[in-house]
Amino acid sequence: MASYIMSPSPHWRYPVETEQNRNNMNLNNNYSANTGSYLRPRVVYSKGPCPLSSTTVPSLSNMMMGLGFQDNLGRPERPEKYSRKVFIGGLPPDINEKEIYAAFRRFGHLTVNWPQKGETRPHFPPRGYAFLIFQEEESVQLLIDSCIQKPADMPRMSERSRHALLAQVNGTPQRFTSSQPPVVVQLPVLTLQPQLYISVSSHLQPNKLVQIRPWSLADAEYILDDSMPLDPRKTVFVGGVPRPFKAVELACLMNELFGNVCRAGIDTDPDLKYPKGAARVAFTTRESYLRAIEVRFVEVQMPDQRKRMEVKPFVLDEQLCDQCVDSPRRSGPYFCGNLICLQYYCEMCWSQIHSDDEKQFHKPIVKEWADRPRTLAYRRC
Repeated sequence: MASYIMSPSPHWRYPVETEQNRNNMNLNNNYSANTGSYLRPRVVYSKGPCPLSSTTVPSLSNMMMGLGFQDNLGRPERPEKYSRKVFIGGLPPDINEKEIYAAFRRFGHLTVNWPQKGETRPHFPPRGYAFLIFQEEESVQLLIDSCIQKPADMPRMSERSRHALLAQVNGTPQRFTSSQPPVVVQLPVLTLQPQLYISVSSHLQPNKLVQIRPWSLADAEYILDDSMPLDPRKTVFVGGVPRPFKAVELACLMNELFGNVCRAGIDTDPDLKYPKGAARVAFTTRESYLRAIEVRFVEVQMPDQRKRMEVKPFVLDEQLCDQCVDSPRRSGPYFCGNLICLQYYCEMCWSQIHSDDEKQFHKPIVKEWADRPRTLAYRRC
């Protein structure tokens, strides 16, 4: 059973913005001066039910190249299907690195690793899991073929829980404090594919079934609605994404919560092509984009871990100032993530726009490049 806790509240390169393509973007922020709030989106699927059971994922290579969505589906002579890095969980507590290596070396040359390996007691993974890093991708396929498959659990979400979640998303946002915990609703486990297990032995636990979790490269990107162009100003950065999450699952979850999702991409490291725990989600409407930013946190209770995902505006590189009236416009390296701004500013325009009482405490978001200042002076309370 997976539950999602919602509490209201950078790093890819987009093309350089020009005056022409900026004018082509729909920058209407849909802010109501009368109500002081943003319009709420309808939570609907863009193109029918979310196809979680589908195993065919369209390639985003051409559509997302240059827009920050990685081209993970390259065209080598023999296309790769899996990352060479494989998660293995549920290990016996007394198993050491040498025994793990011996159990899997029949599939090919590999190394065994786990987080903070150099800081833990020698040769023993401390949390019952490790990563197998194979030299060849074919070894991963051999490992998968040797696994035992077990069907994944498929609990259903009650209508009461679904209505509670959608009411929270579409209704008046609740302002949670430390003394007021966020609402918890039950959602189904998203992963429908069978789980993989293989037998591993240690001195204390011979022939123990441990879980094998390979990462398919096709799961890194997904298109939910291919009829809409990708708008970088309606794209959010999602941090803290559980590594089992696939792009299709993240797209459908965000579409269920905020509506009008068109694409999702999981960020992977360039060498092993394994998830890094971050993603980008693109919306087709600014209302859905604003709602996702306003909610900010979605806490995910997975069967084996609990993760809080943070939703933030996706900060673009080399943008022009949105307030400059001079021609040519100055560079706008300072982004204001407050909902009443969400614009890029040069230093002069930032100081002018944020000098009034309503905006004086906004904090700029600046990409940390070596030739760019990391902070900008602003008034503090």
